[in-house]
Amino acid sequence: MKTRRICGKSRGLRLFRAKAGNKRPRRNSPMPLTFEPAVGTVRNIGGSGEQGTPRFWVQCREVGFMESLEKKFYQQVREKIAELDLNRKQVVFFSRLCAMRALPFLGSAGNFDFWGGKGEITQHLYAVFNAIDVVASYDTSLIAAARVPSAARASAARAAGAARAADAARAYSAARAAARAVARAAAAAKSVSAAKAAKAAAAATDAAAKAIDSAVAIELHRKLFEDLSRIEEGAYDNFDNNLSVYEYVWGNFQKVLSDVGCGYWGRLYETIFENRFHFDPAALEMRLSVPAEIKEQGAKAVADYLEQMEASGSENLNEARVIILGEKGAGKTCLARRLVDPKAPMTKPSESTEGVDSKGVWKIEGENALSAVNARIWDFAGHVITHAAHRCFLSERCLYILVYNGRTERQNQIEYWLDHVRNYGGDAPVLVLVNKFDNHKPDVPENTLKRKYPFIKSFEYFSIKEDESELEKFRLKTSDLIRSNSIWSRDKIPASYYKVKNALGELFDGESFNDEYY
Repeated sequence: MKTRRICGKSRGLRLFRAKAGNKRPRRNSPMPLTFEPAVGTVRNIGGSGEQGTPRFWVQCREVGFMESLEKKFYQQVREKIAELDLNRKQVVFFSRLCAMRALPFLGSAGNFDFWGGKGEITQHLYAVFNAIDVVASYDTSLIAAARVPSAARASAARAAGAARAADAARAYSAARAAARAVARAAAAAKSVSAAKAAKAAAAATDAAAKAIDSAVAIELHRKLFEDLSRIEEGAYDNFDNNLSVYEYVWGNFQKVLSDVGCGYWGRLYETIFENRFHFDPAALEMRLSVPAEIKEQGAKAVADYLEQMEASGSENLNEARVIILGEKGAGKTCLARRLVDPKAPMTKPSESTEGVDSKGVWKIEGENALSAVNARIWDFAGHVITHAAHRCFLSERCLYILVYNGRTERQNQIEYWLDHVRNYGGDAPVLVLVNKFDNHKPDVPENTLKRKYPFIKSFEYFSIKEDESELEKFRLKTSDLIRSNSIWSRDKIPASYYKVKNALGELFDGESFNDEYY
């Protein structure tokens, strides 16, 4: 076996701890060591000091040693994954372990000041926590609940980048490496990449080295190698969950989470460690299904929301929001009325919508009460002066219907509204309805628009006023799209929120208030 010889007689050296013996050599005492790459241990091969004792101090070059050690760790892990011939699910699970083992090193400094103010701290923390949940969702049936795994990975990477720009103190560098490990784990899970999983493992050991010392990095490396073997054996209940490797860091991690109002997350991760890194599927789904508007506020807001769910229970919301967009006079209000009631009268010119108006609730039946959905129809005014206000209502959790009459002089109006949806609604589905006022069929570049806006589900052409059969087909297509989208059937809110929502409905319009809760 090849070994790396480290001699402690050179100048410009610093002390670090390593597993072997506990004697600390004099500064000029030559005590050569060897590093065994396949095992990740350091042993004494001569010089002063007693053999067999638990720790001793050796000297090593300050610059470059840990960098080369991290590269060596990366290569070894990558080779080990290839040697074991792990499948996709096993690589993803290993990525999760890398993220979890690195996570406590976020608290190395005893604070999160490297992320700026409290608002920024909780947002970056949530980016890291959510990335771990998304990684966990890949080897379950919950990947759909994660919704935007690419965004979660990117947010975790930004969190690591934000820490990089902060104070260069060693403990802060450890936190940066921990965040980087989580981001790399998310990338590895998304692409099922052994190389990226190995990078996540290397970042985790780098965090350990910077938080404590090289010996802890080597010990963590050993644990990760054991993790690979356990995964290959299918021994998922035998992962080493001993917290002693973190020394003071674990206590720091729990304390700083509590200091920023995120004690919920500290308790969660303590439970996950106790359960040998198994995630409770129901709790994981609950975290993944937190509304985006809550997630945007950061880890504390998400924790508060989830604690409300635990305290008061939850209710299925089973509500969808349908937003109708388009120019003034395109037929939006007529469509809104006839989605709810196909026999509703057409609007008069004097009834043009001003601002934003709710046109009632479309009750879409399902096979049972749980699959039924209440769709709130929102009609947005087409006046240019109101367009700036639309961003206050548009979100990813909607179905959009773009009504176009083909008679306007603004040939680019379809793209104008689709840009609105992309900017504020993400990849939310869109139905484009061309409201025909005569026999002329407008020239709509469907293929070009679908390439540019892949979230378009279909183009429909009929007269809202006259084509009753086509209107009914459109209603059926829209209701099927709503029912088939698990976003609405999966949504739960705290029972206390649900009571307030219904009380407001009774107060304002004498019926259950079916508007969204955000």
